[in-house]
Amino acid sequence: SHISVNVAKALKARILSYTAKTAADWKAVAAVAKEAQAGGTICTIDNVYNGFNSADQKFVMWGYYTIQEQTTTNPQFMAHMDYYWGGYGKAAPKCCSAWLYDKIAATDARKAWFNATHEYPLLQEKFLFNINKDPNDAKYVNSICDRIYMRVEEMHLLEAEALCRAGEDAAAQTVLNNYMKNRDASYNCTKTGTELGALTTDLTGS
Repeated sequence: SHISVNVAKALKARILSYTAKTAADWKAVAAVAKEAQAGGTICTIDNVYNGFNSADQKFVMWGYYTIQEQTTTNPQFMAHMDYYWGGYGKAAPKCCSAWLYDKIAATDARKAWFNATHEYPLLQEKFLFNINKDPNDAKYVNSICDRIYMRVEEMHLLEAEALCRAGEDAAAQTVLNNYMKNRDASYNCTKTGTELGALTTDLTGS
């Protein structure tokens, strides 16, 4: 229930991004987002497949610790996402589109978030009670899962976007590349986000 100074800065950066209009405004967003990054450490490439179920992770800036006495059953986010839990997540499996999956580089560790061999094509396995996917595990039985409200990665991406919107493409690319090395060691951004299409499916951007 108590936030840190870095979470407060992150919230400020979000608010500033909603009101920013000029290059100077976006530079202010980038500056505050960069300060907020002191609140956590980017999830590394060897820990990308972690279930996103623990507030103890170093990339969590703000989260809620769940204890057994305060657990609920169905009405929670993870129960809707985790297929292996056997509840809503299994009744309504959440899958990635083939179009999006094909856009993820083979060298990108996040590709493991989607099970390409499951009976439901590209079943999401990003959000899990337990990465061992064992329904007999106590986490499944008791529906124990922390709530993650804010991750430090958001502030790195916001800094990159703000720099791009401020007209500082080279600086934005540097921030994005430094971030992405924790996802895909082969990643190298040379694009500008200001020339993308209006829709996700518009691939005319440079």
